[in-house]
Amino acid sequence: MTNQLGVVVFKLVEFSGGTAAKQLLFRLDLLVHFESRHEAYAVIVFLCGFLALNIAGLLLGLLVVGAWVKIRAHICLFVDFTILSTRPFDKFRDRPFQKESAKIGIIWFGFAKTDIFQNKFFFKKSLAIKLFLGFRRNLKNYFSDFDENKQKYFSDFDKILYFCSTKSTFYSMKEYITRIIDKYLIEWKDDSSHKPLLLRGARQVGKSSAAKHLGKQFKYFAEINFERQKEAKTFFMGDLDVKLIASKIANYINVPVESGKTLLFLDEIQECPEAIMALRFFKEDYPELHVIAAGSLLEFALENLPTFGVGRIHSLFMYPMTFDEFLDATGNHGLVTMRNMADSQHPLDLPFHNKLVEMFRIYLMVGGMPEAVATWVDTKDFLRCQKVHNDIILTYEDDFNKYKKNANPDLLRITMRGICHQIGKQTVFTEIARDIRSTQIREALRQLTQAGIITPVVSTAANGIPLDAEANFNRTKYLFLDPGLLLSVLQLDNAESRQLIELIMVGTPHDLVNKGAIVEMVAGLEMIRYKDPIQRQKLFYWEKTGKSTAEVDYLQIKDMAVLPIEVKASTQGGMKSLWAFMREKHLHEAVRCSLENFGEFDYSDSLDDGETRHVRIVPLYAMGKI
Repeated sequence: MTNQLGVVVFKLVEFSGGTAAKQLLFRLDLLVHFESRHEAYAVIVFLCGFLALNIAGLLLGLLVVGAWVKIRAHICLFVDFTILSTRPFDKFRDRPFQKESAKIGIIWFGFAKTDIFQNKFFFKKSLAIKLFLGFRRNLKNYFSDFDENKQKYFSDFDKILYFCSTKSTFYSMKEYITRIIDKYLIEWKDDSSHKPLLLRGARQVGKSSAAKHLGKQFKYFAEINFERQKEAKTFFMGDLDVKLIASKIANYINVPVESGKTLLFLDEIQECPEAIMALRFFKEDYPELHVIAAGSLLEFALENLPTFGVGRIHSLFMYPMTFDEFLDATGNHGLVTMRNMADSQHPLDLPFHNKLVEMFRIYLMVGGMPEAVATWVDTKDFLRCQKVHNDIILTYEDDFNKYKKNANPDLLRITMRGICHQIGKQTVFTEIARDIRSTQIREALRQLTQAGIITPVVSTAANGIPLDAEANFNRTKYLFLDPGLLLSVLQLDNAESRQLIELIMVGTPHDLVNKGAIVEMVAGLEMIRYKDPIQRQKLFYWEKTGKSTAEVDYLQIKDMAVLPIEVKASTQGGMKSLWAFMREKHLHEAVRCSLENFGEFDYSDSLDDGETRHVRIVPLYAMGKI
């Protein structure tokens, strides 16, 4: 009956040309589709009244449509929230949302991070809806009265559609920023012999978002978050019958768990060691089911387990966004395309090069934490990004209590901040803290490395491969997780922070590369993040001590040979360390990274019988091309 009446009203409105009413008809279609009959009848009654007044207006020669536009917006708002609150998003996410009316805009926003009920605009609308539909309570109470089953749909949404009246403006924030790891997740999904997958990495680098995005490839997405849904831990107690566990989860969250159709996501799994132990049995007893687990402090949980599913569990390591991902997020797809077409023999046109240098400077300020990047995309405000960075740093410091039972949060905090002041340098323990034993600082560094907050760069003699065969772990430099977070930590030293920000924003490319340790740090981080994420990547450097000192920033293995990489903006004569290393190791190929354009040159080494050294120049905005 509802459907038939809706069709009749739709034909009448189409005949009368009521574009505004079509916005309501679209919602009516959704309501009827989901059998929300009460709300559908309310909209039909309104549409009939609207149509009658429209016809009357035509007969009288009056334009009455404008008088109803605001009420139409109120109804749209109410119906949209009704739809979203009573049905899972995946039931209608593929249905095309109409946008033909300039009076209606779509705002995408994170519901969990925005208190819509404090918005004055919203209260005006809720009052209008209350009066029009005869509600005895405002919408704030309406939402607060949701039962638990309905509320969980809101907690599961990354984004919520929110239709509202605007001044002919269409606002949009991208729901998901494409990540490099997406390709590997799709490959895992399509692998017929897939194993349970562990997504590993520091807190807030986008692990959960990537898993939820992959969930769109499945008919069903079943998520358990062990921090929020603590009672779900009991499912993994006792005998680990994974098919029974899957059945319990399905009934608990009211989402089917079926092999080939469902992605089961176990988030914050470090809170339930029994669930970690159960992963191996999913491979043995339920191999056809796709299972992903993630956790922010997962490495500590794995370390404490007596045994783990070696060979039965697959891992992928995830990091903050690379510069390429940052370019995609900011809509600079054309820059990525043009840069990927360039190489040492075909440099970029100057306008593209200059734009990429400008964007790289912005990346040094914003960094690659997804929330900070989303804030930059929305606001273009460095101060807003800085607030995000500060919140993340506080979260990391709050986590220090969770590292290990005997962890010292104060020491971890001191060590983390001490490393930030020694970026690009050999780590000196006495500069971190003079009155703390080196063994304690070394343990703090190990824990920060496990948490993914810092990355070691180890000295090696580099006489052959593998590089770690001759590594000297007593000679180590450390990289911080993210340039934006680094600037946040350095804010406590206002003078150092101001100098670095000034260098990033207005310093010459030559000074930024040669004087800014943050550039060397980002170069190392980029090299890790463009590599295969199936294992934890290592970084090495070379140094020569004694009367004559020398240092090469990074070493990699390429084509079964050692490849030295220098982060330096200088003339050939200023690369003495590189020439010394290549001379000693009898190498002929090297890379120099700077903010120069793509290029190459040959150097004739007069100290080695005129031996020719070939150097490729790879811009810092193209580290993935090394």
